[in-house]
Amino acid sequence: MNLLHEQIIINGLLFSPAYALFALAFLLKLKTLKYWPLALATIATLSPYIFFSVFELSGSVMLAAAIAISISILFGWFFDQIIFLRLISWNAQPTVLIVAAIGINVIGESLFGLIYGDRPLVLISNPVHIAVSSRVFLTSNQLSIFVFASAVWIVVMLMLKRSRLGLFQQAIESSLKLSTIRHVPVRRTIQLLSILSYGCVSMAGLLIASERQIYPQLGIDIMLAALVIAVAVNKVSFGRLVLFSIIISIANQYIGQIFPNEWRNSILYLALISLLIIRFDKRKIVDA
Repeated sequence: MNLLHEQIIINGLLFSPAYALFALAFLLKLKTLKYWPLALATIATLSPYIFFSVFELSGSVMLAAAIAISISILFGWFFDQIIFLRLISWNAQPTVLIVAAIGINVIGESLFGLIYGDRPLVLISNPVHIAVSSRVFLTSNQLSIFVFASAVWIVVMLMLKRSRLGLFQQAIESSLKLSTIRHVPVRRTIQLLSILSYGCVSMAGLLIASERQIYPQLGIDIMLAALVIAVAVNKVSFGRLVLFSIIISIANQYIGQIFPNEWRNSILYLALISLLIIRFDKRKIVDA
């Protein structure tokens, strides 16, 4: 295996926990609220932009990260309360929710470009290069991303597996009506899962942006890879999320190396559409 392949695989492995966090957030909202939370892309872009602004003023990484994640969660909560939960309570069709989410992403992307400009911004410059072997290197940023994202990922999954929140989430996923009858605190559970989801997404966006650059379409680029993972997994499963996050993250690195950058999203869209067709065909066979 040549240098390029080794380095691509290492990079893919290092970014896979961050993509897993985003995919987990997507699945939590999809399974509990029964709609595609595409507006998560705006949250993933908002977090690194806020971090950049606060860090420029304070020079403190911890303060900037805390403020960025907190404000991103607040914006996500605002979107839920003002738009999505209201539409769901009105029994809006899924297409209406998707159009609303796309609208938020379009408006968000325009506002990011207007405020910060279309030029990519560097979140953390001059990372330290660490030699893994004579032929493979990684940066201090990449190592930090992997360690932090993996730690958050494990904590969140353990919380969902062993806490009452996880049990309530599974109950709501199975049947919202039965959950209400069995006195599951549905509203509070949905709110807590939404906060958890927006926190995971804001951290994923912040971590990936710290190695890449910040630009208005960043959240869309991250979300597409995470969407492929979420559709492939189709459930909140520790093992499957880890496996598919590694596969898609490495594949995403290969796509970026082999094809022009503007083709990356097109290829991910093709993968997403193919997975949706396969899942739809399976459901038709089961229903028949």
